[in-house]
Amino acid sequence: MIKSALRLFGLSDKEADIYMASLSVGTAPASILSQRTKIPRSTTQYTCQQLVKRGIMTMVDKDNTFIYTPVDPEKFLYDVQRDKKLLQMKEDQINRAMGAMRNMMSSHAVLPKVKFFQGEDGIINILKDVLKKDQLLFGMVNASQVNASEKIVSFVKKEYVTKRSRFKNPSWIIFADNVMTRDYQKLDSQLNRNSLVIPEHFNTSCHIYGNKVAFFNQDKDDLSGVIIENNQLQKTQLLLFRHTWESAKKISGNEIYKDVNLPKFMTS
Repeated sequence: MIKSALRLFGLSDKEADIYMASLSVGTAPASILSQRTKIPRSTTQYTCQQLVKRGIMTMVDKDNTFIYTPVDPEKFLYDVQRDKKLLQMKEDQINRAMGAMRNMMSSHAVLPKVKFFQGEDGIINILKDVLKKDQLLFGMVNASQVNASEKIVSFVKKEYVTKRSRFKNPSWIIFADNVMTRDYQKLDSQLNRNSLVIPEHFNTSCHIYGNKVAFFNQDKDDLSGVIIENNQLQKTQLLLFRHTWESAKKISGNEIYKDVNLPKFMTS
C-alpha cells in the first residue's frame, strides 16, 4: 500500500524501497540502506542522491561519508494540498479570462474540432466513427500483415466489412500495394467500393467522410490517430485525393478502374 502511494508521486520501485528503508532506520549511509533493500550500494548511492535533488531526502557529509535522512512523510500530503491550491488558482484565472477571450474571437472564426486516439481501441474507435453514417467515403489505406494488430484486423473482418456492406453510398479507396490490401480489394463488389493500388509505401492512412478527415497509423508499434472536423481541411484533402486517384488510374494493374470516375462534385 505504501509503495503504491509513493508511485503516485513518481517514485520508482527502487526509490520507494530506499525511502521506506530510510524511514525505518532514520539517518544512515547508503551502505546500510543497501543492506536493508538488497539493492547494490552504487545504485543505492545514486538513488539517494536523486531523492535528495527531489527534496525527498536530505544529505550531509560526515567524515567523507554521505549520510541520508528521509523527509517527514507529511511532505507528500503537503505537496498534494499545494498542487491542489495551485490548480484551483489556475482554474479560477482561466474562468475569469474565459469571457474576455471569447469576446476577442471573431464571430466568423471556425475552430476545427480535433479528437486524438491511441492504441488498438483508439484506431477501432476511428473506424467506428467512419461507420456512424451511410455516407460517401474516400481514403488512402496502408495495412500490412508484417506488423498488423490482430485485434484491429479482426474488427475489420468481422464488424467493419459487415456494416460497410450494408451502406448504399459507395467509397473510393487507394491502397498501398501489398498482400493484405490485395485481399481487401477482392471485397470491392461486396462493399460497393472502387479501389486502386499504388506501389508507394505510405505509413499513415486517411479517411475523408462528411466534414471530417481521419489520419491514423495501423502499425502495432505506433497505434495513433486523429479525427479533425473542419470543412476547409476536408475540401483540401478531397482535392489531394482527386489528384492522387487520377494518377493512380494510370498505373499498371489498375486498368479495371480506368473508366471509373469520382463523383461530379469533386471534378467540377
